[in-house]
Amino acid sequence: MKKGKSMKHWRFLIPNFFTASGAALGLASILLALEASLYWAAWCILWAVLLDKADGTAARLLNATSAFGTQFDSMADLIAFGMAPALLIYSAGRHVWNISYGHPHWWVLLVGTGLYALCAAIRLARFNIAETPSGQRYFAGMPTTLCGATVASAMLVAIKYEVSFDILRNLPIFLGLMGIGMVSNLPVPKLLPCQNKALNTFQLANVVAIYLCGFTMKFPEYVLGLAIVYLSVGTLYGMFKHPQAVQSPAERSG
Repeated sequence: MKKGKSMKHWRFLIPNFFTASGAALGLASILLALEASLYWAAWCILWAVLLDKADGTAARLLNATSAFGTQFDSMADLIAFGMAPALLIYSAGRHVWNISYGHPHWWVLLVGTGLYALCAAIRLARFNIAETPSGQRYFAGMPTTLCGATVASAMLVAIKYEVSFDILRNLPIFLGLMGIGMVSNLPVPKLLPCQNKALNTFQLANVVAIYLCGFTMKFPEYVLGLAIVYLSVGTLYGMFKHPQAVQSPAERSG
Protein backbone atom coordinates (compact mmCIF):
# COMPACT_ATOMS: atom_id res chain seq x y z
CA MET A 1 0.00 0.00 0.00
CA LYS A 2 2.78 2.38 0.91
CA LYS A 3 4.62 1.51 -2.29
CA GLY A 4 1.52 2.34 -4.33
CA LYS A 5 1.18 5.72 -2.66
CA SER A 6 4.87 6.42 -3.23
CA MET A 7 4.56 5.65 -6.94
CA LYS A 8 1.50 7.90 -7.14
CA HIS A 9 3.44 10.81 -5.64
CA TRP A 10 6.36 10.29 -8.01
CA ARG A 11 4.08 11.01 -10.97
CA PHE A 12 3.60 14.57 -9.79
CA LEU A 13 7.33 15.26 -9.74
CA ILE A 14 7.64 15.20 -13.53
CA PRO A 15 5.23 18.05 -14.42
CA ASN A 16 6.33 20.00 -11.36
CA PHE A 17 9.97 19.59 -12.45
CA PHE A 18 9.09 21.18 -15.80
CA THR A 19 7.25 23.97 -13.99
CA ALA A 20 10.18 24.61 -11.64
CA SER A 21 12.59 24.64 -14.59
CA GLY A 22 10.41 27.18 -16.37
CA ALA A 23 10.37 29.39 -13.28
CA ALA A 24 14.16 29.10 -13.01
CA LEU A 25 14.52 30.17 -16.64
CA GLY A 26 12.26 33.15 -15.94
CA LEU A 27 14.50 34.16 -13.05
CA ALA A 28 17.58 33.67 -15.24
CA SER A 29 16.01 35.91 -17.88
CA ILE A 30 15.43 38.64 -15.30
CA LEU A 31 19.03 38.48 -14.06
CA LEU A 32 20.38 38.50 -17.61
CA ALA A 33 18.17 41.45 -18.52
CA LEU A 34 19.55 43.38 -15.54
CA GLU A 35 23.02 42.80 -17.02
CA ALA A 36 21.73 43.98 -20.44
CA SER A 37 22.33 40.51 -21.91
CA LEU A 38 19.14 40.76 -23.94
CA TYR A 39 19.87 37.94 -26.39
CA TRP A 40 20.18 35.26 -23.72
CA ALA A 41 17.39 36.77 -21.62
CA ALA A 42 15.01 36.46 -24.57
CA TRP A 43 16.01 32.86 -25.27
CA CYS A 44 15.42 31.97 -21.61
CA ILE A 45 11.82 33.15 -21.99
CA LEU A 46 11.31 31.07 -25.13
CA TRP A 47 12.78 28.00 -23.44
CA ALA A 48 10.36 28.58 -20.57
CA VAL A 49 7.54 28.60 -23.13
CA LEU A 50 8.56 25.14 -24.31
CA LEU A 51 8.69 23.84 -20.73
CA ASP A 52 5.33 25.42 -19.95
CA LYS A 53 3.73 23.38 -22.70
CA ALA A 54 5.62 20.28 -21.57
CA ASP A 55 4.41 20.47 -17.96
CA GLY A 56 0.76 20.62 -18.99
CA THR A 57 1.18 17.71 -21.38
CA ALA A 58 3.03 15.64 -18.78
CA ALA A 59 0.36 16.34 -16.16
CA ARG A 60 -2.40 15.15 -18.48
CA LEU A 61 -0.56 12.07 -19.73
CA LEU A 62 0.42 10.97 -16.22
CA ASN A 63 -2.92 11.96 -14.70
CA ALA A 64 -0.87 14.09 -12.31
CA THR A 65 -2.90 17.28 -12.13
CA SER A 66 -3.22 18.79 -8.65
CA ALA A 67 -4.19 22.00 -6.89
CA PHE A 68 -0.55 22.56 -5.98
CA GLY A 69 0.55 22.05 -9.58
CA THR A 70 -2.03 24.54 -10.79
CA GLN A 71 -0.92 27.19 -8.31
CA PHE A 72 2.78 26.50 -8.94
CA ASP A 73 2.25 26.75 -12.70
CA SER A 74 0.53 30.10 -12.25
CA MET A 75 3.40 31.51 -10.19
CA ALA A 76 5.96 30.23 -12.70
CA ASP A 77 3.99 31.87 -15.52
CA LEU A 78 4.00 35.19 -13.69
CA ILE A 79 7.79 35.09 -13.42
CA ALA A 80 8.58 33.80 -16.91
CA PHE A 81 5.84 35.46 -18.98
CA GLY A 82 4.85 38.43 -16.84
CA MET A 83 7.87 39.88 -15.09
CA ALA A 84 10.67 38.62 -17.36
CA PRO A 85 9.31 40.06 -20.67
CA ALA A 86 8.53 43.39 -18.99
CA LEU A 87 12.03 43.66 -17.54
CA LEU A 88 13.54 42.54 -20.86
CA ILE A 89 11.98 45.49 -22.66
CA TYR A 90 12.66 47.94 -19.82
CA SER A 91 16.33 46.95 -19.69
CA ALA A 92 16.58 47.26 -23.47
CA GLY A 93 15.13 50.76 -23.28
CA ARG A 94 17.44 51.92 -20.54
CA HIS A 95 20.72 50.23 -21.51
CA VAL A 96 20.53 49.74 -25.27
CA TRP A 97 18.06 52.26 -26.65
CA ASN A 98 19.52 54.93 -24.32
CA ILE A 99 16.19 56.17 -22.98
CA SER A 100 17.00 58.48 -20.06
CA TYR A 101 14.93 59.24 -16.97
CA GLY A 102 12.33 61.95 -17.49
CA HIS A 103 12.39 61.69 -21.29
CA PRO A 104 8.93 61.23 -22.88
CA HIS A 105 10.03 57.83 -24.18
CA TRP A 106 10.96 56.83 -20.62
CA TRP A 107 7.40 57.41 -19.49
CA VAL A 108 6.15 55.31 -22.39
CA LEU A 109 8.66 52.62 -21.42
CA LEU A 110 7.64 52.71 -17.75
CA VAL A 111 3.88 52.67 -18.35
CA GLY A 112 4.00 50.05 -21.11
CA THR A 113 6.16 47.54 -19.24
CA GLY A 114 4.43 48.19 -15.93
CA LEU A 115 0.98 47.72 -17.46
CA TYR A 116 2.06 44.48 -19.11
CA ALA A 117 3.40 42.99 -15.84
CA LEU A 118 0.37 44.16 -13.84
CA CYS A 119 -2.11 42.73 -16.34
CA ALA A 120 -0.26 39.41 -16.37
CA ALA A 121 -0.58 39.26 -12.57
CA ILE A 122 -4.30 40.11 -12.74
CA ARG A 123 -4.95 37.48 -15.38
CA LEU A 124 -3.17 34.76 -13.43
CA ALA A 125 -4.90 35.79 -10.19
CA ARG A 126 -8.23 35.39 -11.98
CA PHE A 127 -7.07 31.96 -13.08
CA ASN A 128 -6.36 30.98 -9.47
CA ILE A 129 -9.93 31.65 -8.29
CA ALA A 130 -12.00 30.94 -11.41
CA GLU A 131 -13.95 27.80 -12.05
CA THR A 132 -12.97 26.07 -15.27
CA PRO A 133 -15.93 25.04 -17.39
CA SER A 134 -15.43 21.84 -19.36
CA GLY A 135 -15.61 21.42 -23.11
CA GLN A 136 -14.62 24.97 -23.99
CA ARG A 137 -12.28 25.63 -26.92
CA TYR A 138 -11.50 29.32 -26.34
CA PHE A 139 -9.45 31.41 -23.93
CA ALA A 140 -10.89 34.66 -22.66
CA GLY A 141 -8.12 37.12 -23.47
CA MET A 142 -4.58 36.55 -24.67
CA PRO A 143 -2.71 33.76 -22.82
CA THR A 144 0.35 34.94 -20.89
CA THR A 145 2.50 32.20 -22.41
CA LEU A 146 1.72 33.40 -25.93
CA CYS A 147 2.38 37.02 -24.98
CA GLY A 148 5.73 36.11 -23.43
CA ALA A 149 6.72 34.21 -26.56
CA THR A 150 5.74 37.17 -28.73
CA VAL A 151 7.83 39.65 -26.72
CA ALA A 152 10.89 37.39 -26.55
CA SER A 153 10.84 36.45 -30.24
CA ALA A 154 10.31 40.10 -31.21
CA MET A 155 13.42 41.04 -29.25
CA LEU A 156 15.46 38.28 -30.91
CA VAL A 157 14.29 39.34 -34.38
CA ALA A 158 15.18 42.96 -33.57
CA ILE A 159 18.68 41.86 -32.50
CA LYS A 160 19.15 39.57 -35.49
CA TYR A 161 18.14 42.17 -38.09
CA GLU A 162 19.46 45.21 -36.20
CA VAL A 163 16.12 46.98 -36.22
CA SER A 164 16.35 50.75 -35.83
CA PHE A 165 16.22 52.08 -32.25
CA ASP A 166 13.73 54.71 -33.42
CA ILE A 167 11.28 51.90 -34.16
CA LEU A 168 12.07 49.84 -31.07
CA ARG A 169 11.47 52.76 -28.71
CA ASN A 170 7.77 52.42 -29.53
CA LEU A 171 7.68 48.73 -28.61
CA PRO A 172 6.46 49.42 -25.03
CA ILE A 173 3.22 50.79 -26.51
CA PHE A 174 2.48 47.37 -28.00
CA LEU A 175 3.53 45.76 -24.73
CA GLY A 176 0.89 47.78 -22.88
CA LEU A 177 -1.76 46.89 -25.47
CA MET A 178 -0.83 43.25 -25.11
CA GLY A 179 -1.30 43.56 -21.36
CA ILE A 180 -4.81 44.93 -21.88
CA GLY A 181 -5.45 42.02 -24.22
CA MET A 182 -4.53 39.58 -21.45
CA VAL A 183 -7.24 40.86 -19.11
CA SER A 184 -9.83 41.36 -21.85
CA ASN A 185 -12.54 38.93 -22.93
CA LEU A 186 -11.19 38.61 -26.46
CA PRO A 187 -11.86 35.04 -27.62
CA VAL A 188 -8.61 33.30 -28.57
CA PRO A 189 -9.08 29.73 -29.83
CA LYS A 190 -7.14 26.92 -28.18
CA LEU A 191 -4.94 24.72 -30.34
CA LEU A 192 -6.84 21.50 -29.75
CA PRO A 193 -7.29 18.42 -31.95
CA CYS A 194 -10.24 18.68 -34.32
CA GLN A 195 -11.95 16.55 -36.97
CA ASN A 196 -9.91 18.09 -39.78
CA LYS A 197 -6.85 15.85 -40.17
CA ALA A 198 -5.03 18.36 -42.36
CA LEU A 199 -5.41 21.06 -39.70
CA ASN A 200 -4.24 18.67 -36.98
CA THR A 201 -1.17 17.82 -39.03
CA PHE A 202 -0.47 21.51 -39.63
CA GLN A 203 -0.73 22.27 -35.91
CA LEU A 204 1.53 19.37 -34.97
CA ALA A 205 4.12 20.35 -37.58
CA ASN A 206 4.23 23.91 -36.21
CA VAL A 207 4.60 22.67 -32.63
CA VAL A 208 7.52 20.46 -33.68
CA ALA A 209 9.04 23.37 -35.64
CA ILE A 210 8.83 25.69 -32.62
CA TYR A 211 10.61 23.14 -30.41
CA LEU A 212 13.30 22.76 -33.07
CA CYS A 213 13.72 26.54 -33.23
CA GLY A 214 14.08 26.63 -29.45
CA PHE A 215 16.55 23.76 -29.19
CA THR A 216 18.71 25.00 -32.07
CA MET A 217 18.31 28.71 -31.24
CA LYS A 218 17.47 29.41 -34.89
CA PHE A 219 14.74 31.29 -36.77
CA PRO A 220 13.14 33.43 -34.05
CA GLU A 221 11.28 35.16 -36.90
CA TYR A 222 9.37 31.93 -37.46
CA VAL A 223 8.24 31.89 -33.82
CA LEU A 224 7.30 35.57 -33.99
CA GLY A 225 5.36 35.08 -37.22
CA LEU A 226 3.37 32.19 -35.78
CA ALA A 227 2.63 34.13 -32.60
CA ILE A 228 1.39 37.18 -34.52
CA VAL A 229 -0.76 35.05 -36.85
CA TYR A 230 -2.20 33.14 -33.90
CA LEU A 231 -3.03 36.31 -31.99
CA SER A 232 -4.49 38.23 -34.92
CA VAL A 233 -6.20 35.58 -37.05
CA GLY A 234 -7.25 33.48 -34.06
CA THR A 235 -8.79 36.42 -32.23
CA LEU A 236 -10.65 37.62 -35.33
CA TYR A 237 -11.94 34.10 -35.92
CA GLY A 238 -13.15 33.85 -32.34
CA MET A 239 -14.84 37.26 -32.43
CA PHE A 240 -16.76 36.71 -35.65
CA LYS A 241 -17.25 32.95 -35.68
CA HIS A 242 -17.87 31.68 -32.16
CA PRO A 243 -18.07 34.58 -29.68
CA GLN A 244 -20.43 32.56 -27.47
CA ALA A 245 -17.80 29.86 -26.97
CA VAL A 246 -15.48 31.95 -24.81
CA GLN A 247 -14.42 30.36 -21.57
CA SER A 248 -13.21 31.75 -18.30
CA PRO A 249 -9.52 32.65 -18.21
CA ALA A 250 -9.03 29.70 -15.88
CA GLU A 251 -6.80 27.41 -17.88
CA ARG A 252 -3.51 25.71 -17.29
CA SER A 253 -0.59 27.62 -18.81
CA GLY A 254 -2.55 30.93 -18.41
